[in-house]
Amino acid sequence: MKAFFSGLFEILKESGQGWSRDNASLLAAALTYYTIFALAPLLVIAVAVAGMVFGDAAVQDEIVAEIQDEVGEEAATVIQNLISNASESETGPIATVASTALLLVAASGLFAQLRRALNMIWGLRPAPESGILNVIRQRALAFAMVLVVGLLMLLSFAVSIAITAVGDRLSIWLPGIGALLPQINIMASVVILTILFALLFKVLPDAHLTWQDVLLGAAVTTLLFMLGRYLITLYLTYGSSTSAYGAAGSLVAILLFVYYSAQIFLFGAEFTQVYANKHGSRLRPTQNAVWRGREATGISQAEEEAQVYRIVTIPPEDEAGANPPPARWRKPAATGLLGLAAGLLLGFLSSLRRRDT
Repeated sequence: MKAFFSGLFEILKESGQGWSRDNASLLAAALTYYTIFALAPLLVIAVAVAGMVFGDAAVQDEIVAEIQDEVGEEAATVIQNLISNASESETGPIATVASTALLLVAASGLFAQLRRALNMIWGLRPAPESGILNVIRQRALAFAMVLVVGLLMLLSFAVSIAITAVGDRLSIWLPGIGALLPQINIMASVVILTILFALLFKVLPDAHLTWQDVLLGAAVTTLLFMLGRYLITLYLTYGSSTSAYGAAGSLVAILLFVYYSAQIFLFGAEFTQVYANKHGSRLRPTQNAVWRGREATGISQAEEEAQVYRIVTIPPEDEAGANPPPARWRKPAATGLLGLAAGLLLGFLSSLRRRDT
């Protein structure tokens, strides 16, 4: 147990060092800038996808209510106006197609910036020989992620409705089940958020990573995100940081929420990168990427990979010539970290329940 927590501390320490070295605060500021411009089109697309099943009005009301819980009523009103204004389009098929295309382009810009940020954290850059086809592929990938967000929102609504329906039926035989429904809904949201983070880590960067490494990193990122979101909400609710901005205070609240959330996400990406290189499969660039700085130093890619791997301290093989310890520790470390993340999250949810009661 002592070795486990010592290893966890080392991973967190190296993640923090990488977070500082890669200027994560600057990357988070860039992500915040792109998010503000992509927020309205992204929400419109998500409402359109989920609204095909549940209705646009119901989905929009649910989004506004969730934002109101996070950053306040005034900011939620701003978001509601953004969705309403962006949804209004000129009549006619040409105008509809043009406005839809503009929405997709604007929303996909956020995921393109996310890919660049993850590549920087992963230590990668586009290969010089990657041409226009790779650019088209990456933009298509960003388009696909926009639709994935809408589908995940659809899944979130479907799961929430299913949990409520099943809970209503079970409450006939188990009267106390109703008190557990909010926690079950939160756990379902955690699972969906973990899926989203895993897809972002796996699909967007120009790197090869195993699903085991990605899912572990996504689970830890979700835990950090849930805890951080709670603290950010408290800060925005009881702090006076936005009151000095007057009418623009609601927009500042949204900016702060996105900025701090982006920093948490990037720290989770650093954690995933450190764990993958230290105990996991070790990330490798795809054919469309190279290690960052290879051209500037003039060394080969194999030498660059060796230098990147030397950043992580890998113990030597034991005397019997068996696999190195990281290979033996991978599964126990992953299981232990997932168990720790789940335990901390359940404890956090229990504390929220006690506070509400």
